[in-house]
Amino acid sequence: MKPLKYIIFLLLIIFIGVSLYVAVQPNTFSFSRTREINAPSYVLYNKVNNYKNWTEFVSWAEKDSNVALTYSKNPIGNGAYCNWYSKDIGTGHLETTATTLNKKINQIIEIKKPFKTKLNVIWLFKSNTFTTTVTCTLEGKQNFKTKLYTTFMGPIENNVYHDFDRTLFKLDRVVKRELNTINN
Repeated sequence: MKPLKYIIFLLLIIFIGVSLYVAVQPNTFSFSRTREINAPSYVLYNKVNNYKNWTEFVSWAEKDSNVALTYSKNPIGNGAYCNWYSKDIGTGHLETTATTLNKKINQIIEIKKPFKTKLNVIWLFKSNTFTTTVTCTLEGKQNFKTKLYTTFMGPIENNVYHDFDRTLFKLDRVVKRELNTINN
């Protein structure tokens, strides 16, 4: 009986230690992905600022071609939103909260399924001489459950950076194709 008590006590100490470690992890996270695109900032800004364009370049559109989308009456600019419903990628709401013409778009994304969370998305468009640097940032809070997940599975960035890279790649490709069509 005595060895069983020691094993239970040891497991309790491990549980408390892991819980404390998880609890002291940062309460917030933020990461960004950037791509240099050979297009004027206003072209890129206008593409991203209109939710009806998103199926052309966002990576999650590739994951479920049957995703159901609904849009606000005006899908462009402050207050515009897009809702999605999907068996494969869940449900959620994405809304534009602020814009700075050709420079910045702030959005809130509220994921409802498969888990509930609210995140900030920030798009920056920095004009250079012949290109635009596009940066997409994701920011959010981490509750205990999220901290536990990231403790064992790695940072949130490790789980979604490929989606951000793919989205920026597709945005580059779509805009280049459209500019080539206009110039020819």
